[in-house]
Amino acid sequence: MSSFLIAPAILGLLLGPVYRRVLQLSAISACLSAFIGTWVSSAISGLSTGPSIIVCMTVTTLLAFSYVTYVRKENGHA
Repeated sequence: MSSFLIAPAILGLLLGPVYRRVLQLSAISACLSAFIGTWVSSAISGLSTGPSIIVCMTVTTLLAFSYVTYVRKENGHA
């Protein structure tokens, strides 16, 4: 339950330059992760919805972290 609160905030803080953008990115990532996780759990028989949402959210947060760590740093934006 706590990862559903923390992961979108981390993603927003990683990618958002100002507070308003942080809130927008957090809300968008939470909604997309919930939608994709629910869709995946309905497509695969026997898969629970909650853990699939958390896995989707974790993957998107790790992708954002990788982007900020490697891509942005290589382009000189850090």
